[in-house]
Amino acid sequence: MNKTFSLLTISIAALTLTACAGGGGGGGSSSSGGVTVTPFTSWSSIQPNTTVIAYGDASQVSYVDNPSTGLVSTISTASQTSGGASMTLSYGSSLINSATINSGLGQTITFDKSAGDFIEPLAVGPFAGDVNIAAKANGSAVGLFAEPCPSNPCGWNYQSYGVWINGIDPATGLGNGTAGAASVGSATPVTGMPATGIATFVGTAGGLYVAPSGASSFTIADMSAAVNFGTRAVGFSTSTTNTTNNFTSFTARSDLNMSGTLTYAAGANAFSGVVTAAGAGSGLTGNAIGKFYGPTATEIGGTYAVKAGSGLESLIGGFGGKR
Repeated sequence: MNKTFSLLTISIAALTLTACAGGGGGGGSSSSGGVTVTPFTSWSSIQPNTTVIAYGDASQVSYVDNPSTGLVSTISTASQTSGGASMTLSYGSSLINSATINSGLGQTITFDKSAGDFIEPLAVGPFAGDVNIAAKANGSAVGLFAEPCPSNPCGWNYQSYGVWINGIDPATGLGNGTAGAASVGSATPVTGMPATGIATFVGTAGGLYVAPSGASSFTIADMSAAVNFGTRAVGFSTSTTNTTNNFTSFTARSDLNMSGTLTYAAGANAFSGVVTAAGAGSGLTGNAIGKFYGPTATEIGGTYAVKAGSGLESLIGGFGGKR
């Protein structure tokens, strides 16, 4: 999605995705290609030298860059899946060796250290330790992920989210592929959903923004979700949104703060609804989808995609938080 992301893979080659392998138990497992894959239950229960798979939601768009300008020239309306996405993580003694994202929308991307890909935490800037970066060795794909370890500032244990861009030509830095976001974790069982009460979940949101001009950048924001379990309503909002191309300098963009009311049905743990942002033009509108995570709905996560009624301006990303 233009040369921003090709240059990012070069300038932050000392960074990338990591998550800590802890201790504790897990659920049943399956074998795939000789590798035992264990269903994800929590970040703290992951054992060293194991592979886990977590399921969740995703939002995805396709895009094409203009070879003359290096800017995005076309971008699609987003497709979304609730429950169809997955992330498979293979651990070494403590850190991730490989990560495979399946959007559930026809896109699978693998970052693998044994193939020379980067998988390391962001080591510089104000978000060092909070943001992780995965990049293909040839620069053809980039992934950004919220640090999921229980020791992180957010204290998450049951979910996390990330965004990706692929289809970047290593030779030119131009893109023709997909961009999207996934939110995965251990979803709350229906029996664990509270029937009454009010709770506020706080956390972060991160994504990809395309300006009306076609210029693109990453976004990071604070997220809040005011949940009324009795009426099954989620008051979703983001604040302090900033854009960045290098994660060391940031531009405040209050016009990209989103808000909306999401709802879920009785006997369900998944929510959805319309969200909006002012944007730089006539406004951005779209949908957010997500789930409650953890045995008793102590965490929340999802993805969003908003777009202008005409033109290129759009914002796609993921979010996560806890109460």
